[in-house]
Amino acid sequence: MKRIKQHFNPWAIASIIVCGLLFLLQLFFIERSQWTGDYWEHNAVIKELSLHLQQPGHPILNVDVPHAFFSPYSVFLGAIISLTGIQVSTLLNLAMIANLLLFFSAVYLLATMFISEKKDHAKAFLLLLILTLFFWGSQAPLYSSFFHFSSFTLTLSYPSTFAFICSVYAAAVSKQLLIVSSSVRKELALTVVLSCLLFIIGLTHPLTVLFTGSLILCVYLSILQQQKFNQQFIFKKTTYLVGAGALALTLAGFWPYYPFFSLITYAESGNQFHSDSLVLYQHIAWKIFPVFLLPVLVLFTQSLNWKKEWPLYVSLLLLLLIYAVGFYTKSYGLGRMLAFAVIVIHLLLVKNLLLIRKAKAIWFTLIFILTLPYLFQTKNIFRSLNNERRQIASDSTSFQQAGHSAKADALSFLEPILEKRSSIVLTDLQTGLFIPALGGKVVAAVYPVYWVNDADQRKEQVTLFFSNKASQQDRLNTIYQHRPDYILLTPSTSYLFPRLAAFIESDPVAVKQGISLYQVKTYH
Repeated sequence: MKRIKQHFNPWAIASIIVCGLLFLLQLFFIERSQWTGDYWEHNAVIKELSLHLQQPGHPILNVDVPHAFFSPYSVFLGAIISLTGIQVSTLLNLAMIANLLLFFSAVYLLATMFISEKKDHAKAFLLLLILTLFFWGSQAPLYSSFFHFSSFTLTLSYPSTFAFICSVYAAAVSKQLLIVSSSVRKELALTVVLSCLLFIIGLTHPLTVLFTGSLILCVYLSILQQQKFNQQFIFKKTTYLVGAGALALTLAGFWPYYPFFSLITYAESGNQFHSDSLVLYQHIAWKIFPVFLLPVLVLFTQSLNWKKEWPLYVSLLLLLLIYAVGFYTKSYGLGRMLAFAVIVIHLLLVKNLLLIRKAKAIWFTLIFILTLPYLFQTKNIFRSLNNERRQIASDSTSFQQAGHSAKADALSFLEPILEKRSSIVLTDLQTGLFIPALGGKVVAAVYPVYWVNDADQRKEQVTLFFSNKASQQDRLNTIYQHRPDYILLTPSTSYLFPRLAAFIESDPVAVKQGISLYQVKTYH
């Protein structure tokens, strides 16, 4: 009986239960398939790679330029479909499950990387997992890399999630590299592994490299403060780390699917990444305010011991500095550093929670309970659980108010027609979100499209084409310039049919629930 008690760890059991529940919830979300956001762009990218793995075309537009999502992660998924023939949606569902399991392992590594007491590892993992998913304010940003529950379930298959997982693994490898002292072969092997991980992270989600660097720096400083090394040893280890980064950067420059250095410096038409991320600097304190409990908890534990925790604070300050630079330089995409800074704060909260004494725990529990009404809006979780796909009525209002998945379902009957020859479809911008995932190309996209110099002009033309302000000559010019095969009308744009009759065949190629696909007449 004593042995059983010694091996029984309630925190480990609780961790297994929580992970099991999250796994079942994700299966439930997969079954409901209420996808939104960039899901359809990733779907289109992988579909294009599966069809033309060695020389893929642009998955969204009919242009001869690469796409920034042709990353090692997407190429790997595309190769699986090419070899097995399974559907893209099925593979993305499997990727969600795989990434969920890898995410659990990454959170465990992150939680235990800076905690030496093994008896606290299960507790640290569970606390960090719960804080990461639920310790957020009202209306937390619905962006990838923000791993609160509302976003997490939707973005598990995204490259950014995989890049985060690789970041934690890269930090763990760097820690092993720093503590190995007796084998040059092991050091070189770990350096190669670290370089490969950095290579994958940089090409898959370049911004995550900054988080990876802050984590590795934190590990580096933590190891140096724990042990006394001579200068020669420090120089050698530093050379390995810098060498791994330099090798990864060099190899990224030779990536055949897109020009890496051009991507990270791109600022031309089609790059609305920064403007779209401005929201990450607006009213943000209310969205993440639970993290401000960190100084309160520090006061309770009186654990602000810079000799032990200062490397984590250095990592946090570095991420916040990059976040601030993004604001002052208007490079708002750097606002994603806020997500990583919150993760570091959660880790610091865990370290302090482990130091709470029983008496003080009572007071902290009271503070925690007081914040519960304002924490992450859990009603959104239950609303998502109750959401079901419903068929869209053929009226304009129902179509406009329908969710992304419902619209994608309504348009799915077009896939056999569009995927035959990558047809170019002229449709409104919002409907154009889904066409590339069905095998077609669009004239303009709401997604960022790098290296497309007329991307903004294309959006203006399409917006004008489907408005009441366009003249017949405006519409004819758009058709002449982009040569679409089809014009697609939905319940939201079907009122334009009389004005478009001169450009399209009288009978639709396909029609269903107020959605009509018309072949464009041939003009010379």
